Amino acid sequence: MESLRGSNRAASLKMKRKEGEKVKQKEKTGSRNEDIAKPAQKRKAASSPSSQAKKVKGRENWKPLSTSTIVAVENIMDIALLATLALNQKKRKECKEHLSVIKNRFLSECAELKAPVQKQKSKDCSSYRKQEETKMSVTGNKTLSTLEEDLKSVVSALEKGEEQMISLQQSCSSLREQIEDEEDKLKESLQISKQAVLNLPPYSLPEDETTPGVNTLIRTIPEREREATAQRLGDILQKSKTIRNVQLLLLHAHKHNDQL
Repeated sequence: MESLRGSNRAASLKMKRKEGEKVKQKEKTGSRNEDIAKPAQKRKAASSPSSQAKKVKGRENWKPLSTSTIVAVENIMDIALLATLALNQKKRKECKEHLSVIKNRFLSECAELKAPVQKQKSKDCSSYRKQEETKMSVTGNKTLSTLEEDLKSVVSALEKGEEQMISLQQSCSSLREQIEDEEDKLKESLQISKQAVLNLPPYSLPEDETTPGVNTLIRTIPEREREATAQRLGDILQKSKTIRNVQLLLLHAHKHNDQL
């Protein structure tokens, strides 16, 4: 009898252990299912129309963007375009065309957008910003125009300098040619003067004596006719070709001495 009771107790203990393990497994699976169900419920709640209505509350009152805001955006984009074009100096034309296309697309999309109506304070702030941006754009355009004018003046000055350089080079070349011609002429005149020099022996008059031929001629001529005869002799000497050649030779010699 005691053996039967021991066996029954062991069997009952095994059954209780199995039942306890089953209960624990059910509790674990239940908690897992609850954890999985919670995010699904959250997703359903987020996708429900009531939540969408809460998110887009007051969207019916939205209106398209005003022209002032679009103009302000355009001014901002123009300033940004000028800044980017100033950085890129090589392909400025291509960049300008590409950026203008992007700007026009963006502005067309902004014109179709709807936004909530602004309050008076925000409108005042936006108008003030717009005025400041317009002032900045005006000053930027003025500085750009002044820079362009300065650049044009610099280019014109460089062109004038190049023209002056060319004219100076031409004048220098002409002066060199003239100097070379003068040098050739001087060389010819020197050769002529060397050939025309007479190597005569020196002649010295005796002391206390004048030329006898001249004295005899003067004595033969009466005193009244001496002046007239002297003038006639001077005219004859001036008209003779040999005297003229001698005078020219003397002039060339004097010029050559002055230049030396």
